[in-house]
Amino acid sequence: MIDTAKTAALSLLGTGTIVPFRVVDTVTGLSIDKESVFVRADLVFGGNGENADPEEIVEWAAFGFLFTLATLSFHDARPRGTSERDFEPSQ
Repeated sequence: MIDTAKTAALSLLGTGTIVPFRVVDTVTGLSIDKESVFVRADLVFGGNGENADPEEIVEWAAFGFLFTLATLSFHDARPRGTSERDFEPSQ
């Protein structure tokens, strides 16, 4: 039996990884709690020198691109305060 959820996820990841985009601007700053840093990146679909219209790219690429970013974000995320516990030597 085919797992449709896995097939859909792989299809979205495949689409999300081939989307041409470029970073227009990045901004970093302190978050509200003054302990964490946030990064905001402004992106535009379409690579450097391409004649493709960003509005045409977004029609086929938006869901895959967002799914790929979300997947990478959850993979990299950690609960607050656990970064220091990467290594615990055995006693």
